[in-house]
Amino acid sequence: MSHRDDLVEFADEDATPPALPAGAPWKVAVIDDDPAIHEGTRFALYDYRLAGHGLELLSAHSAREGRQLLAAHPDIAVVLLDVVMETDDAGLQLVDHIRNELKNE
Repeated sequence: MSHRDDLVEFADEDATPPALPAGAPWKVAVIDDDPAIHEGTRFALYDYRLAGHGLELLSAHSAREGRQLLAAHPDIAVVLLDVVMETDDAGLQLVDHIRNELKNE
């Protein structure tokens, strides 16, 4: 398996996050068909800050909604994605869409 085939890539821990406009939050997409995941993520991250910026959690409850969310918000910094949603590989198909159609690695 080549590096390009990895499903998870970790950023260099010493890397400086990209600059955001003053006061702008980091956008995080939560794409999962389980409402409890959305609730738990909001509870766990409600006051999290990175480099002086909070988080804006955006929700999608299916791969289809995820595609729409990503199209509407091309500045999403992180995607928390369930692999198995409406089909066994809906999340994997969405990863393919993100990488190959949106050209966002």
